[in-house]
Amino acid sequence: MSGDFWGQITKREGVKQSSSLPSELKQASSPKASKNDALEKVEGGQIIPQVFISYTHDSEEHKDRVLSLANRLRSEGIDCNIDQYEQSPSEGWLRWMLNQLELADFVLVVCTEIYNRRFRGLEEAQKGQSVTWQGAVISQEMYDDFGENTKFIPVVFATEYEEYIPFVIKGFTCYKLDSEKGYESLYRHLTKQPEIIKPDLGKLRNLPHRKRESLFQESSTIGKYSEEITFIDLEEKFPSNVAILYVLEQENNYFLRLHNIAWDNPKETETSPPPPITLSQLINSQQRASEILGQLQRYRSRCPIGKLLGWLRELEELSDLIINDGTDFVIPWEMLPLRQQPLGIRVNLIRWLDIPDLENWDKIYSIPSPQSSADCCQGDVLIYAKTEELEEIKSLKSYQSVCFSENQAFLTHLKEKKETIGLVYIARHGFLETTFSQKILSYDSFNCYLQGIEFSSYYSSIIFMNACHFELIRDQFSKGYRVGFITSFLERGAKGVIGTLTEVEENYATLISQEFFQEYEKNYRLTVPQILRSLRDRIYQRLRDEPGNEDICALYFYTFMYVYYGHPNVFLKLSLAEG
Repeated sequence: MSGDFWGQITKREGVKQSSSLPSELKQASSPKASKNDALEKVEGGQIIPQVFISYTHDSEEHKDRVLSLANRLRSEGIDCNIDQYEQSPSEGWLRWMLNQLELADFVLVVCTEIYNRRFRGLEEAQKGQSVTWQGAVISQEMYDDFGENTKFIPVVFATEYEEYIPFVIKGFTCYKLDSEKGYESLYRHLTKQPEIIKPDLGKLRNLPHRKRESLFQESSTIGKYSEEITFIDLEEKFPSNVAILYVLEQENNYFLRLHNIAWDNPKETETSPPPPITLSQLINSQQRASEILGQLQRYRSRCPIGKLLGWLRELEELSDLIINDGTDFVIPWEMLPLRQQPLGIRVNLIRWLDIPDLENWDKIYSIPSPQSSADCCQGDVLIYAKTEELEEIKSLKSYQSVCFSENQAFLTHLKEKKETIGLVYIARHGFLETTFSQKILSYDSFNCYLQGIEFSSYYSSIIFMNACHFELIRDQFSKGYRVGFITSFLERGAKGVIGTLTEVEENYATLISQEFFQEYEKNYRLTVPQILRSLRDRIYQRLRDEPGNEDICALYFYTFMYVYYGHPNVFLKLSLAEG
């Protein structure tokens, strides 16, 4: 337990004063040294790190833990400072605190529920003002550095405190100080002594060239494998108004690669730590919708996503952006700002995944094939919903439709293909549950039931999943590819899938669904990505017309959670109900 570990440290008799730093890091340090003094290098050595601990006085036991941590760091050669070493600083507590934050090479942020509350300014008036000020300073410094951070380090004394890491530093490594191993990891970080040294770079091997092949071709050989395959570099087959972005993960870091035919070579960022703003962080931050939207305006040119936005600004003819995001970070690409507008309004944004070939798992389709003409998803609407009385289902009654509430009947009808189906609409919150007691369709059972169904062999369909969110998982049976309901539909030939990145409140889900079909009915010639783009723009205008309306902010946020995976140039032509 954390209390036991640091209680033992506190009870040690005689604090060790000799430095445990390696000899090349030893350097005399004065408690009142200036920042320039702290950074001055000694001959043949490195600097002694200055550390400040930011924490709250939750209890006497908690203060003792922090004091024990500071004492041990000092005893082992790190110039650590905390408020308990001071009685009454001559410059006053506020200026002393600001100076400590500025002078420190590292700031250890000891995360607890009280600390997080005060950091966010949610504490009662006149309570915990010091940490509230520190929170403001840390947030501002992170903002000025465009989300990059090497200074502020979250630490916890026990696992249960990890949920209280302040949002602005949640994406960075947190050190759990409930054991000697946890302390050693922090000490290695502060003294730049990694446990594992990266080996020297070797020489590149020459490998035979292999290019990508498209999944969907105008051919009857879809899904069949041949030993003689011609691979085509598909990025070069798209026109200049289309850009293709690959988001690639590497050992929990990521980098971006952007293709456009106007460039001789793709643009590529350096490998960087996880982005400071991901969807899970935004949702878990428990902020108001307006605060979340404000966070998304912070990307600037110094971070990888900021560089991407700069490259996109260079493409004046850009109308379509295809994104294959291979990471688990869940970045809300549609909401990022480009030329004073969200990216999902500025361009038609199409997402894609690595789609394995069902017959040959060595073949992966990384982007959709270029289309010489539009695909028309024409026919009736097949509905899977818990009841036909849902408001969103009532709005579909203007089309030829059939509705099923049981998954067996729904899937049987889908297999029998009694009519051409232009749209499959799924309105089952809980559709993604996997427990047997729920008796609701799971991903694995869904794959089982889909055996023998190939959409492209019989009809072209769009899938609209208004059912929780379609989480993607790493499949241990398919080389770690990200799989889910999206891949199940796409690998069987569906032209596209609409769904949500996170769970959407049911009232908003109903409203957004209705607004989607209103946009479709206003202009039947819009492609599916264009319908979503037009819908976002309409809600965006409402947000601008009604600033400060938190309900509109929430509607705007949830609208952007609806994204499209599939082929770019696909439109709907749904059969109208008789009469």
